[in-house]
Amino acid sequence: MLYFRLIFCFKVNRLEELPNELFFLIFSYLKSDMVIQTFINLNQRFQSLILQFTRHLVLSTDIEPSWIKQYMLSIKNEIETITLSVNLLASVFSSKYSYLNLRSITMYLGIEWQVELNVENESPVDAIVSSLNVLRICSFERVNRVHMIPTIGDKQVRISII
Repeated sequence: MLYFRLIFCFKVNRLEELPNELFFLIFSYLKSDMVIQTFINLNQRFQSLILQFTRHLVLSTDIEPSWIKQYMLSIKNEIETITLSVNLLASVFSSKYSYLNLRSITMYLGIEWQVELNVENESPVDAIVSSLNVLRICSFERVNRVHMIPTIGDKQVRISII
């Protein structure tokens, strides 16, 4: 109720006149990929808002690989924490993208399990491979269908989901 009162306290003729805080509140109710797709590169203010919003990115399970190809390059260096389904690992952590500010990865597979990885001091790919291997050893059946094989040298990774 307080938020609605705040909105009506402003005389707003255009959407752009709303304060940034209200945009972040509105964004929090929407899917991250749709917010980014809608507002990125709209104008300088929205570009700044989107880059701040993507610091803590949550990718929905129904996101299309084409979305990742189109938008990830624009936001990858802003991401500090990312939450995603194991099914998206191959697309998000392909060799095309490096995440300079990434500190934490939260991976999930349905409601069966969720793992949060602190990757501040190590390669995200190494942390993902290690955690999936531990889960595999612990006999999480659905994890056995996810295969991550790091290549020698440049630490790129091949991920396949059976």
